[in-house]
Amino acid sequence: SMTAQPLPTRSSAAEAPVPAVPKVPTVVLTAWKGGVWKTSIAVALAERLALAGLRVGLLATDAQQDARARLGVQPSDPDVARVERGEGVVVAVGLSGPQAADVLYRTPRRLGPLDLAVVDTAPSRKGMRLPGTLVVVPVFDADSARNNVAALLAAPANCRIVLVKTGSKLSASDWSREVDVIAEAVDRPMQFVPRSLRAHASVAEAHAEGRSVWTLPRRGAVKSYLEGVEVLAEAAWRHAGREESLPDLPGSDEDQVFIPGWDDADDE
Repeated sequence: SMTAQPLPTRSSAAEAPVPAVPKVPTVVLTAWKGGVWKTSIAVALAERLALAGLRVGLLATDAQQDARARLGVQPSDPDVARVERGEGVVVAVGLSGPQAADVLYRTPRRLGPLDLAVVDTAPSRKGMRLPGTLVVVPVFDADSARNNVAALLAAPANCRIVLVKTGSKLSASDWSREVDVIAEAVDRPMQFVPRSLRAHASVAEAHAEGRSVWTLPRRGAVKSYLEGVEVLAEAAWRHAGREESLPDLPGSDEDQVFIPGWDDADDE
């Protein structure tokens, strides 16, 4: 007797064995926990890369779209807001998950030509599931480190992972050991920023008012924070395929003189 045979089917794109790669180099700021300065870093990073002359897409994929507000974009501004920073520009847009995937992997022309995209995500695991991206994960303390392990296990193999310390509860030596523990638990290589991107009131105040943190006096904890973002900017710059060095910030070096014991008085 004859038996029915199913027709062969093709695998869908979602089941493709080779992970996708964004059509524009992409940095994703993501964490399993909220309140770890993820959005602050995303905005500061996008601004720093624009100050280096790049056209940067800042994609706010969370419901609040805090990244746009911290950049100084008003609710009445266009959905696709362009904010000039130095010789570059930050193109800020609020997008849902499917819309963000379209812009990154299918139709990047929606935002015009971009050199790089920075994606700010809501606290969840899916932020670490964008293939072919540079994934930056803020870690506030040991508890948040452990929580991020489960999410990092879902990161595609072609992601590059960078951990940043945003809390003050981990010493430099404890932080290095914590990174080793995370890398071993996830069973994949990863990098980390040795310098802490510790929260500071003046940074939070600037973002609450929609002012660039790069206009703040670089001293004390602010100086440390911006130097940490600078390390991430260099990594993002390389991720975008740039071979030359990241350009220095505009302005006189004399303005950035740091006097130990005086300029760091607000940290005492």
